[in-house]
Amino acid sequence: MYKMLLVALAASTFLQPVTLVGAQEMEEELTSDNFLDRIVVSAGEEKVAIDTPQAVTVLSQEDIDEAQPDTVGDLFQFVPGVSTIGSDRPMGQSFNIRGIGSAAAADESKIIMQVDGVNKFFEQYRMGSLFVDPELLKRVEVLRGPASSTLYGSGALGGVISMTTKDASDFLGDGKTWAFKPKVTASTNGAGATTSGILATRVNEAFELLAAGSFRKADSYKDGNGDTVANSDFQSLSGMVNAKFYFGEDMQQYLRLSAMQFYSDLDDTAYNQTGGMDFGITDRKVTDRNIALEYANPVLGNKYLDIKVNLGFSDTQNEQTNTRSRYISTFGDEAEYGYRTYVAKVENTSDLSFGDRIQHYLTLGTEYSFQERTSTMTTSGVTSTALSHPEGTQTKLSGYAQSELIINDRFTLIPGVRYDHYMNDPEDPSFKDNDIGAFSPKLAALVEVTDFLSLFGSVAYTERAPTLDEYYSSSAAGFRGPMPIPARSSSPDLDPERSTNFEGGMALKFDDVFGNDRFTAKVTAFQNNVRDLIESDSDGPTYYHNIAKARIHGIELEASYVAENYFVRAAYAATRGENKTDGSDLDSIAADTLATSFGVLLPNHDIKVAWDSVFAADQEKVSGAISRTGGYGVHGLSASWTPDEGKFAGLETRVSVENIFDRDYREHLANDPAHGRTFKFTLSKTFGG
Repeated sequence: MYKMLLVALAASTFLQPVTLVGAQEMEEELTSDNFLDRIVVSAGEEKVAIDTPQAVTVLSQEDIDEAQPDTVGDLFQFVPGVSTIGSDRPMGQSFNIRGIGSAAAADESKIIMQVDGVNKFFEQYRMGSLFVDPELLKRVEVLRGPASSTLYGSGALGGVISMTTKDASDFLGDGKTWAFKPKVTASTNGAGATTSGILATRVNEAFELLAAGSFRKADSYKDGNGDTVANSDFQSLSGMVNAKFYFGEDMQQYLRLSAMQFYSDLDDTAYNQTGGMDFGITDRKVTDRNIALEYANPVLGNKYLDIKVNLGFSDTQNEQTNTRSRYISTFGDEAEYGYRTYVAKVENTSDLSFGDRIQHYLTLGTEYSFQERTSTMTTSGVTSTALSHPEGTQTKLSGYAQSELIINDRFTLIPGVRYDHYMNDPEDPSFKDNDIGAFSPKLAALVEVTDFLSLFGSVAYTERAPTLDEYYSSSAAGFRGPMPIPARSSSPDLDPERSTNFEGGMALKFDDVFGNDRFTAKVTAFQNNVRDLIESDSDGPTYYHNIAKARIHGIELEASYVAENYFVRAAYAATRGENKTDGSDLDSIAADTLATSFGVLLPNHDIKVAWDSVFAADQEKVSGAISRTGGYGVHGLSASWTPDEGKFAGLETRVSVENIFDRDYREHLANDPAHGRTFKFTLSKTFGG
């Protein structure tokens, strides 16, 4: 009775399953369409998402393919509490998690983004923060909230976005030694086209290699009103090589090398990629490189040693020439901005379990990173450093420990602690160095009350040291239209942000509600009390200042019902934020949003059809610095045919219509209107032998 009450609303729209398949195939179908049944690998010991005492969502290769994404931001429709900010332009997207993240502030460090364990970081005025082609990814994990700071770094006030690139083994089944997968996607809005190819080979049992490339091109898109969003055209070329070498006893050890590059070269593109005001146009070349080397050794016969070593390099460069803007004195005729980051990390997990009833894992790690920030601006032949992009270096030394205790498979306790020491060294000798430490303890617990009900909660504290940008950025006096803008000095006396986050919720999971089906749901409530929140100050006297107290709280829901022939999925998030010093609303809070998907599955024919919807409420809780936005409902229809056997095995065909009713709307944290009606078609085929 209880189980039927819990899923009646979700399931009442559909007919009962009409056919049966094998138990193993059925289980695979039920879990593949259920986010909460995915294995989490980025939060410590591997575990199913619904059994993790933290809000985490796992996006698989199938999710990435179904989204037909142009950017990584297109993947997060069903991740509650996550929004893209800036614009729909691929060069202008950043992210907001639980009210943390603003295009007007240097908020990139408040959300940690990684590709193959290497931090991605870029902050420049009127630019996005991530330049990665989603076609090269196979997995994305989103960990929401500052409890992620223990393993990823202090200051993850919003959370972590962890991305993993494709491997050769993803395309090589048993006995296969090579595979080739060409793919093409066409889009009507902006006449977009994407072509990609993947070549994978297994040389022998010890060595595999993958090479992949992707080219994207699109003209300026139109919004739901039929208006062209000027200078939103785009093109990029991306490539990647991944190699994996197994060795040692039973081939348990491995070395994995991934090297990836993103390149975009556009003339007459909008200087302001985050949307909104017109800042003129420029010719822009953006290059992003990412190299990651991973060594893993789960030492056989020694449960106290499971060693991982990661070395990484990230380099993002933005070269701008022929800039035509009324703000030329600020932007320069030519400019080049860059970040280079070097990372080294060593981690070991010890199995301290005893008996069959108590499992205990202890993870100890240390990390070193060095980041170099460069900027060169030329105006009328005079070269200088941009005031809003000060040069310098940041060195970070870290140590952390996390314990996971599991008793009788019903009670999980995860304490953890981390310390990071930051050394900021500005290039300008008139600025002072800043050395600061950051402390991040946490305690999380989950209790499986019954076979279908779990309760979880956590408390996490983290400190975020100011970045080079926040310490040393400044600006000269000027005008915004007819209004004068005062000069703003650097902010060397900023205090670190301090966050205390409380989180709790419940998880439900039921099998065989009506027979051969599965229902899962996870509800999370959180409250994040932030002291000394760093915010941009457009009126001066300093470029950035601290808000003494801020509070962000909200609720998130993920739910899924999957049967043999249909599924229902929902993701809901409502967040509130307040400046506790003056009582004003925080401007970084997304509108309340509900995303739903109703789908039909025909497993015997490898067909999937889905109707997706996003409903957003009015957002009127703003300070006045940004405009209010109205609510909207946007719908889309998609269908896929992906046969895995027979003469069409390896073929993938996907068709979709996004914003099917051509709704004219703007997401609250975006500055440009969203895409109008867009038809997409994808065709790919995997060959191999």
